[in-house]
Amino acid sequence: MLRLRKAGVKVTCCVDTVAASGGYMMACCADHLVASPFAFVGSIGVVSGMPNFYRVMQKNEIDYMMFTAGKYKRTVHPLTETTPEQKEKFVEQLEDIHTAFQQHVHENRNKVDMEQAGTGEAWIASQAVAKGLVDELGTSDEYIRSKFHGKCGVCTASIVATPCGLRACSPPHIHHPPPPSTSARHAGLRVCHPPP
Repeated sequence: MLRLRKAGVKVTCCVDTVAASGGYMMACCADHLVASPFAFVGSIGVVSGMPNFYRVMQKNEIDYMMFTAGKYKRTVHPLTETTPEQKEKFVEQLEDIHTAFQQHVHENRNKVDMEQAGTGEAWIASQAVAKGLVDELGTSDEYIRSKFHGKCGVCTASIVATPCGLRACSPPHIHHPPPPSTSARHAGLRVCHPPP
């Protein structure tokens, strides 16, 4: 989405169910963010955890040998004893990622108060509007249908699976506004076929 915006293309992102954490990291890049009232958005935070089997292995006389180059190449591992210094470093790395996440959101949605929204919490979209995380309430179907009433057409492009991998279909189909009685779902969103 950032590449589209840099190319001068206005981007609207619609969230029908969930855009939390990494999902919101992507969604916030749009110029305009539409979400259904009960969609889950936000979760601007970082979490990590794992079980540690070091004492179990010691009890059963099992040694795990790990070799690294670099003091902090491996800080926390499920099979080795973790020192207070390693735990502190690991938390520091999580904080660095969280800071970068908050900065990313702020750069793309500077109306968001990161003191309130950057806590790791997620909200339903009807709450998130007041926090600046969402611009408008509505479903993707409602948004697409609204565009049929003006002069806009709907352009779709798909990625098609082939035996050799993925390839983009070319060119994308351009659909003009259908008659009022035509369903937006069927008139505007067709699957395009790969070129021969």
